[in-house]
Amino acid sequence: YVELMELDGTAKGRVSFVKTQSGFELFVVRKDEKNEWTGRASNRRLYDVEGKLLAFYDWTTFWSYVYVSSWSGIPEKSAVMILTIPPPKMELERLKDHLGEWKEWMQKNRPMLRRLVLISTTGVYPKKAGTWSEDAQFEADSESGIRRLLVEQELAGGFQLQVIRPGGIYGPGRNLLERLKNGKSIPETGTPTHRIHVHDLARITRHCIQNPHIQLINAVDDEPCPSREVVQWLLENHPEAKTLRMDSPPKPEKPLLQRRISKSRLEGLGIGLEYPSFREGMLSA
Repeated sequence: YVELMELDGTAKGRVSFVKTQSGFELFVVRKDEKNEWTGRASNRRLYDVEGKLLAFYDWTTFWSYVYVSSWSGIPEKSAVMILTIPPPKMELERLKDHLGEWKEWMQKNRPMLRRLVLISTTGVYPKKAGTWSEDAQFEADSESGIRRLLVEQELAGGFQLQVIRPGGIYGPGRNLLERLKNGKSIPETGTPTHRIHVHDLARITRHCIQNPHIQLINAVDDEPCPSREVVQWLLENHPEAKTLRMDSPPKPEKPLLQRRISKSRLEGLGIGLEYPSFREGMLSA
């Protein structure tokens, strides 16, 4: 079980992992002797038995949290909002309508909240060779990238929007070392993986809040590389990984697609990264 708590510490319930022939299903259960099912969990969302969205959730090895889905919980005071929730897997027209409803509700009920920092992803850039900058003209070519790009475009029409496109976010409790410890598979993307430590992402986000003229920025470290190279380095150099007896993923049969994400705009801001490569970041994690 994973215990789910409100931000104030109130118990929200548990998420239970149930193995099936097709993989795993997640169920929300009460914290009692019977462990009764009260709903389902999917894609970081909690639903009741009738399929109604109750709340959003997330967790790492060390913590979990739940936040309600009701828009009425948004504070009624001037502030800069930060949106980190990935869009749900739904048809694009439904997603567009949902975003439109939220923008309309915000304009009517929270007119004082105009500034929004959106944590998007470098996954909006196509899986093609080349160096992709914030000024590049492109079309997303993955299902998740198309949804994320749609969110960027739709929210730009309703807020004073600042978009941050991070690479793979990692840090304490969420990194390749944890996957090694837990015996999980190591993802292989077929391209050099761009990463950003969560602490550096927080610093970049704070800089954007302090500088509202920044509209779009990539947030990636200095050394993109395949996950298999990170794993090999961990096995050879990290004190917690040296005792592990797990092979790194095999080298791909095809050469890596040289897809790079530009960080020249980030460098131009003068924000030095505390974790310029996975080495510093993994040792801290």
